Amino acid sequence: MDEVSFGYRVAAFSETTQIDLIGPGEALLDSVYYSGVPSVAITAPSDGQAVPLQAEATVRVEWTGSDADGDSLLYAILYSPNGGQTWLTLSLEQTETAFDVPVDPESSAHRVKVIATDGT
Repeated sequence: MDEVSFGYRVAAFSETTQIDLIGPGEALLDSVYYSGVPSVAITAPSDGQAVPLQAEATVRVEWTGSDADGDSLLYAILYSPNGGQTWLTLSLEQTETAFDVPVDPESSAHRVKVIATDGT
């Protein structure tokens, strides 16, 4: 049997709960279940808090994440030195819930964004 790799982007609507991959002869090959969007809350530093820089101009950022059906989460950490006008990706698909964010010491409009995914 020949194998073929493929990729396809599927729109996920708010009412979507499952996507099935159907193969030859209408055989169910795989299913992906949606449990909703994971949630993330940055716990440190608090919003607007003045934070002294650590060595090499970094700030320790910590967060919590949760998923409705308990799936494990992966996190992306982004940093903006200009109030969110542009974003720099610092880490992708990490499991830890803390990261030392390198910051621009000349900036006064720092923003950090943490995005969680459960794979769907």
